[in-house]
Amino acid sequence: MSRLKVRDLDAKVGDEIVVDARRTGGPLREGEILGIRDRGGIVHYVVRWDDGRETVFFPGSDAHVVRLGRSTA
Repeated sequence: MSRLKVRDLDAKVGDEIVVDARRTGGPLREGEILGIRDRGGIVHYVVRWDDGRETVFFPGSDAHVVRLGRSTA
């Protein structure tokens, strides 16, 4: 599988959200988007994180969305 980076506004249920490490060499935080909510233009996500927890997540500048897909090569 390849990972295609997409803009936050293009996120779909099933995409992955990645939060960059706070420190150089630190761990990334990754999770699957289970739901997308938009209240007055403020987009937030229901995410199941790699550790199994589910939370409502308001993305900051350290987060990006990755669309999981098959490579065409």
